[in-house]
Amino acid sequence: NHCHLQFYLVDKDGLHEPSECAPADLRNGTIMKHHITLLPGDYRFIWFYHQVDVHYAQSVGMEARLYNVSVVGLNSSLGGASRCIECESGTYQNEQQTNCLACPPGTFSGNAAVNCTVCPKGYYTTMNASKSCTECPPGYYSQSPTHCAPCLPGMYAPGATDTCLTCNRGYFTDKPGMAKCLKCGSGTSDSKNYTTCDNRKCRPQLLASTDGRNSTSKNTFTYDFSHLGSVGGTMSAVSQNDTSNKRFYINLCTEEHDKSHCVDGDGQPINSMVCMEECYPPNSTNCTAGKSYGHTIGWAVHTASNITIDITNGDMCHGTDRLRSSRIQLLCDLQQQPKAGTPQLVAELTDGCHAEFIWLSQYACPVCIESCYNNTQGPCGADGSRTQARVMVQTCWGGDVPGESTQTLKCITIYVIIGAMVGFFLFVFITFYVVRSQHLKNKATRNIHLQRMQEKVMVMSDGNIDEDLIDSEFEDDDGLIAADSDDEILS
Repeated sequence: NHCHLQFYLVDKDGLHEPSECAPADLRNGTIMKHHITLLPGDYRFIWFYHQVDVHYAQSVGMEARLYNVSVVGLNSSLGGASRCIECESGTYQNEQQTNCLACPPGTFSGNAAVNCTVCPKGYYTTMNASKSCTECPPGYYSQSPTHCAPCLPGMYAPGATDTCLTCNRGYFTDKPGMAKCLKCGSGTSDSKNYTTCDNRKCRPQLLASTDGRNSTSKNTFTYDFSHLGSVGGTMSAVSQNDTSNKRFYINLCTEEHDKSHCVDGDGQPINSMVCMEECYPPNSTNCTAGKSYGHTIGWAVHTASNITIDITNGDMCHGTDRLRSSRIQLLCDLQQQPKAGTPQLVAELTDGCHAEFIWLSQYACPVCIESCYNNTQGPCGADGSRTQARVMVQTCWGGDVPGESTQTLKCITIYVIIGAMVGFFLFVFITFYVVRSQHLKNKATRNIHLQRMQEKVMVMSDGNIDEDLIDSEFEDDDGLIAADSDDEILS
């Protein structure tokens, strides 16, 4: 009653009792060999799979295999086999052609095989007597004919390959054994090793138009969304209908959070920026394992105070080939207390694959820069002064620039402006008159000196004077006479 594979002999006298069997305690794939001595005569061999034992109720999908049947020691004069039998799939012929041997792991064979074939690249087998090799699953590559290994983060494999591929620019894989790369969020870039996306620590610089201005010109604003998440801390609970079994939580900018919400079946936090857990009854602590609605962040700008955050690459959505995702509308509101504000659930798609939220927060505003302010002046008062105000024209917070302020300035009247203009023109006219007078005086002086020099030259006995020499000796750079006396001219 404890035999699984029973072996019977049938001769001219009929059925014999079982001579050998595989006991019930060898349900571990052990290959057993049996040897029976036969007397001369005609025999038939019968194997019977007998699955009745104390474990019958637990025996599911059990099987027994016959690898080989050999009749040895026959005398040719007494008879022999009537024909050769082909080796079954998963076995191969031995050298003596008297037996079929099981193909070792990493190899396979079809019917009537002389040799086993090594598994091709991208395939493997770990079993003896394999009829075929198994394809390495997506995300894995054939490290050897008997083993498939997972691709490292930053790489992927579509399946049936012996090498992993590196992700393209703008894509990444952050876990081992991934079949395809995930796309980085808008406004971010891949890291050097393609294992994550660089979101600038959630402090992006975005080109946006100033609120309330219908202008094509835009400014570059810096944001700091890191205050809307807590590395290793508690996720922010989303405000929603208290009667719903679904509870959403957000931890923007980081996947790391504590175990208070959104854990897996082993009680460990799931890597997610937005997650959902179902609790029965509502608001109880009897909750299912968390489901990720995305762990990759990206952003799009509407205006400086209206930013859309997309969180993608969540868990696989049940019954689809889509990954869960979420969208958060961040709205700047300096009146929010506490400053971070509280996210609110707006809608969840009926298929449970996408959720949308709105979040009013001070940290949704850009960090203050000089272009967020404008200086305005009021009218002059009776006391001759006016007020200049530094006014915020773009809602912002923090920053290193001065904030709003007012100061009093002296007025500059129209009379002061006219007086300044008249004074300027007088200064120009007087300067021109003085320079012109000096020029005319110098010219008259030169003419007098030249006339005197000519008179003295005429009274000389020989009357031969080198005029070029006179000019070079008595004219300086300004063309004026440089001699001090008549004696110097004649010497």
